[in-house]
Amino acid sequence: MESFIIPNRTAYNALSSKEKQELTQKIALCTGAAWKKMQTFSLWGQSLETAIYTLKDRNFVFIPGDTVTLGWNGFSDTTHPDFPKFKAALDEDILQYWGGQFQTEEILKHLTTPLRQAVIPPMLVEQEPINFTCSQPVNFEELTLSEQYQQSIEDWKANPRSHQITFDTFQLGNPKLRLTKKKEGSIFAEILIPATVDDLQKHLETQGFTLPNGDQWEYLCGGGCQTLFVWGDNLEFCDEEWEQPNFFGLTIAFDPYAQEIVKDSIWPYRGGDGGVLECYGDLNVLNDLICSPHYIEWDISDETQRMQIQECLEDGLSEDYDCYRRILVLDTQY
Repeated sequence: MESFIIPNRTAYNALSSKEKQELTQKIALCTGAAWKKMQTFSLWGQSLETAIYTLKDRNFVFIPGDTVTLGWNGFSDTTHPDFPKFKAALDEDILQYWGGQFQTEEILKHLTTPLRQAVIPPMLVEQEPINFTCSQPVNFEELTLSEQYQQSIEDWKANPRSHQITFDTFQLGNPKLRLTKKKEGSIFAEILIPATVDDLQKHLETQGFTLPNGDQWEYLCGGGCQTLFVWGDNLEFCDEEWEQPNFFGLTIAFDPYAQEIVKDSIWPYRGGDGGVLECYGDLNVLNDLICSPHYIEWDISDETQRMQIQECLEDGLSEDYDCYRRILVLDTQY
């Protein structure tokens, strides 16, 4: 096959549909991914005609690279007729949540990534995230359990409606034990290992994949938008669930409980916070901020908060809230 170049997003978008198909089929030959079809995705003023692939029995999308401005440095859509109402709702939420300690733009700048330029490579990106699971089977008969655990297990066995149970703080270094009833009557036991982001990244590398870093994730989520939300600085789509493909064809930042794991970042979660703000209560707009491409939850410039982040990460990844998506970074020339 003759050599070819993968153009950046602007040049790619200028190609004809036939040229895009030919290019994406060449990418399939180079990566081993199975080319399925071309599809156009449009949302919130951005659009991409791209290819869908199958790789490891999962759908992936071709995303062209770009040089983009990322981060947030203040409201940029203040002429929108809904902006005054939007700003007033944010002011009210921030006054309630922080008790008047911060002005709106002041605290938002602490909770969003800084303005910066980033060079994003072309990628094949998994369309939907995978829920994190990490467990190690153990022999149930060989487990040493306290009387309290033993009684709880006996009660669980006697309950025909309950097929699975999880215990916290089971052993030092192994915080959870999960038991599952099998059809034949036996019990399958597994220890849920508190894996780290590095553990997950190394595992994915053995499969030929990697995790997106913070810049790549922010590009995949927002496409380089400068507004606080992808759709703008307004209330138009707040309080709506967005479990649908975005303008890149990705299901991303749609659930405030789902924390998507990124690599090479002080705080390795984006697109969700495990439901912290969602569970607070009467917030009109602030809970939607979690799904902003710029939101990072912590003020990573503050040394005290950086120490708190390290403490939060000591327990490892969670099966309850954590998810990840695999990417395959492409060269610009083959």
